[in-house]
Amino acid sequence: MANIDEFKQKIQAGQIFEALTLALSESIDLEITTTIFSDEDTNPSPDNYLRTRLNLIAGEINNQIGSQFINDISYQELIEFHL
Repeated sequence: MANIDEFKQKIQAGQIFEALTLALSESIDLEITTTIFSDEDTNPSPDNYLRTRLNLIAGEINNQIGSQFINDISYQELIEFHL
């Protein structure tokens, strides 16, 4: 059974604690990726993305910033969001 189906089943059965435990166990890692490319780019390169991965349990944050963004101040707010 898919986790979402199991979650819904637990909610309907009134097993709130078990449903939240299931949801939190699946929510340990959060990954946010922002890719910037033009209409001509059908397959953007790794230089065109910013990626942040959060491990909510360990409190770890890992950032990857594509080389396109390193010296371009027009993306400063986006970089700050990821950091």
